[in-house]
Order: sequence, then C-alpha cells, then structure tokens
Amino acid sequence: MRKPSGRQYINYSFFKFLPSWYSLKKKERLSISEKIARIFIKYEKKMTLNFYSTYGVRAETDFMFWRVSERLEDFEDMTVELLHTATMDPIFEYACHEGNYSMPGILGGARLDEQEGDAP
Repeated sequence: MRKPSGRQYINYSFFKFLPSWYSLKKKERLSISEKIARIFIKYEKKMTLNFYSTYGVRAETDFMFWRVSERLEDFEDMTVELLHTATMDPIFEYACHEGNYSMPGILGGARLDEQEGDAP
C-alpha cells in the first residue's frame, strides 16, 4: 500500500473509440483489451483508478477514467501507454478536453509550493 504524501491530484480523462476500433476482428479487440487491462493493473498500484462508460450519456465520448495520484507524472505515463497500445493505428482519442484547462493551475500551484519549500 502507498504511503500518502499529503497532496493528491485528480484527473478526469474522456476518450472516444475511433472507427478503426470497430473494424478490428473480435479476436484482435480482445487482445488489445487484455493489454489495456494489464496497464490498469500496473497503475492501480500507483494511483486510485476508476473506469466509467459514458455510452448513452455523452455523445462525444465512450468512456472516462477518474484518477487520483500523488504524482502528475503517473497520469502522463499511463496515458502514453494507453494511447500506444498494441496497434499501429490509434483505436481511441481524447474526446473531451475540459480537464486540460485545469493543468496550468495545478502545475502553477506545484511550482509555487516548490519555490516556497512546501513541495512533497
């Protein structure tokens, strides 16, 4: 179990499957799904991770991740792994970018804490 540092970052990421996902054979989709599941298991040890379907709720997205971590880099590392999973062509994309507007504020606050010596 992780020891809390006292600071946590929250990230909501929305994704939409691209048409290339639906043109894959069932066996290939299953293989990719298993690789994605292994990524979830890997990062579950580093952060709180929840997955939600948005199918039928938001037309522009298919699913979202709700992630809580003590390190911003965990979000970046996991996203890179997910976006480069198993295929030459992308199978999903960021579908909603509202969360990206909060990143400058989060990073600015972290830089201010570093300058003041309050960084974890």
